[in-house]
Amino acid sequence: AWSGIVFVDTLQKMTRETRPYEANPGECDELYEHFLRRCEEVIEGRGNLPALAREARAAFEAVRVDRSRPRPRIGLVGEVFVRCNPFTNNFMVRKIEAHGGEAVLPPFEEWVNYIGWSRKEDARIAGNWKRLLIEKITNFVQGREKRRVLREFQGAVRHFFNEPPSDDVIDLARPYLDPAVRGEPILSMGRCVEYVHDGCDGVMNLHPFNCMPGTIVNALLTKFQKDHDMPVLKVAYDGLEQATEMVRIEAFMHQCRERFEARMRQASGGRTAGALAAARSTT
Repeated sequence: AWSGIVFVDTLQKMTRETRPYEANPGECDELYEHFLRRCEEVIEGRGNLPALAREARAAFEAVRVDRSRPRPRIGLVGEVFVRCNPFTNNFMVRKIEAHGGEAVLPPFEEWVNYIGWSRKEDARIAGNWKRLLIEKITNFVQGREKRRVLREFQGAVRHFFNEPPSDDVIDLARPYLDPAVRGEPILSMGRCVEYVHDGCDGVMNLHPFNCMPGTIVNALLTKFQKDHDMPVLKVAYDGLEQATEMVRIEAFMHQCRERFEARMRQASGGRTAGALAAARSTT
């Protein structure tokens, strides 16, 4: 099951990185659904998942893409289920892509890693060395199984190929929240800072309506936005249609594109992102 989580997380990363640029719309979705079904079959039959990973990588690398018009990358954080389930977040990734962006979000693996980190911390604080040893062994086995699958995807994912350890994410969040505050907020804030370091141009916080962890992150994002001059959009979901959602997304994406273009002009000595991409394509 753990190997399956790693496989699907990586499959989703390849899909999100390729789909906005595909020359034949719908091709990436077809590949994703195909390999998702194949993954289920392999796991149920105890088959060779690394071999399927090689096949999936080759299929996505064969997709014809047009990257002549770079897109701003938008980092998503928030409640684990809401951000990972397209129906629950009103297909936010699709909306970002429709407005000219590329969505980035943490995989489900992040939460599994954090649960393991929390158990180790609890064992260390309680002086339960037997439990701590068990958790370290579990972590070792998970890492070994993860590497078996990931090595077949090497080079196929452009960003966040190998997820950072929970310790690293938590350290990035320390200016905003103490690690003693357990749960999603510490991960969300650490990931926001990581998005800045990785060149994203906007951050969205997706959470259920009146969710306390989501409300904590919303408050902390005010300081984060000032610290990093990063557009931020906070979206709460209550199961109802949001009449103003599209207007807010359009305004947010406009800010992200402006930030992206400004960064590209600075990096290229005044040329726009489109001109820079065109120059690259002719060399």
